[in-house]
Amino acid sequence: MPDSELLKSLKAQLDFFDSGGYGHTYRSSWRPTLVIRDSPLCLNAIFTTARPCRECLLFSMVPAEKQNLLLPCHHIPLNESGDTIAKLYESGSQEKLDRTFHNWLCTTIKILQSKEATMSTLEISTAISFKNILFLTDFTEASIPAYAYALAFGKKFDARLYPAHVVIPFVPTEAEYRVAPDLRTQQVEAARKRITDLFAGSGANYQGLVAEGSVEAAVPDWTAKHGIELIVTGTHARKGVDRFFLGSTAEEIFRTATCPVLTVGPHVEPVNKAEFKINRILYATSLTKGSEPALAYALSFAQEPDAELTIMHVFDDDVEIHPDPRVAEELAWQKIRGLAPTDAGLAHRPEFIVTQGDVAKKIVEFANRELPDLIVLGLSPNQKTSTHFQRGIASKVISAAPCPVLTVR
Repeated sequence: MPDSELLKSLKAQLDFFDSGGYGHTYRSSWRPTLVIRDSPLCLNAIFTTARPCRECLLFSMVPAEKQNLLLPCHHIPLNESGDTIAKLYESGSQEKLDRTFHNWLCTTIKILQSKEATMSTLEISTAISFKNILFLTDFTEASIPAYAYALAFGKKFDARLYPAHVVIPFVPTEAEYRVAPDLRTQQVEAARKRITDLFAGSGANYQGLVAEGSVEAAVPDWTAKHGIELIVTGTHARKGVDRFFLGSTAEEIFRTATCPVLTVGPHVEPVNKAEFKINRILYATSLTKGSEPALAYALSFAQEPDAELTIMHVFDDDVEIHPDPRVAEELAWQKIRGLAPTDAGLAHRPEFIVTQGDVAKKIVEFANRELPDLIVLGLSPNQKTSTHFQRGIASKVISAAPCPVLTVR
């Protein structure tokens, strides 16, 4: 029996119940209809020809010794006390029956939804593998830590690396016009040589890529052509503006890429590929659908033997959104605890954090204090590139974090 079919039927039953489908609301003192039997959940309430109860979606919930009775579904335990519809019809009030059955519906639906979400997450997390990695370099100092992480990830996942550079076209002067094609060829060849020199002796399986034009145009083309599953890039530190400023090119890449992006910020030190391990992961979630795909990657990394996972949610002080912070915090705790199922294959039970304040600052404060090896963030698929005055949380975290940030759209 597929759980999805049962979940759909139970939701329909709950809607039927809440809309007064039995003739009265569930607070009524009496109604002449039978619970389940006179609802869309029952096969014999839908089909004109009698159907055996064994074909019902609820039949597997009936205790074996009760399955041959006239109405097996009336003997399904509804709570820890063992109350059933049949028992409550005999000795309980209609109000108690209604409330007990209503609570059972809500609880069972939540369990099935959680199970469905867990299975979806586990299916995604077990399939995660980076076999083709694009490493973007401009040959500046900012690319050095990113180069080290590209090699480390390539070694860890036995991946093929695609070190890539974009040659920015120049506008020739009148004197240069005749030799412009030769100058462009020289630029491209010089870039190819620098890539070869950079990876010589690295032991990496790689193929250099060089394009002319813009990074924003080249990345989607390379991603599609080479089946890229991860992009690794660095970003420049901009002094004198503020510590949360991120270069527009790097931000454009992680906000528009169709695969995860590992951005190595200006405060990240190079890593030794031979000693590289991801033992501490911070997954910061907004508890929205936009952050869900990133959870699968965090869980996948946390399946390593020595890995420790922290799942954090930060809600802000906006009283219009959260008129009662205590209610918002309690709801967040309920949601966040369900993100890491016990059967997810994790080495250690995750640490859960719910706090309040500026989201980016709280994430960076934790990272500077606890020094995770990786921060994982989810991005909304509809989120556009931020402007200088409307910078997003991801760019702020990347600009100040002491470790790389993996963003997933």
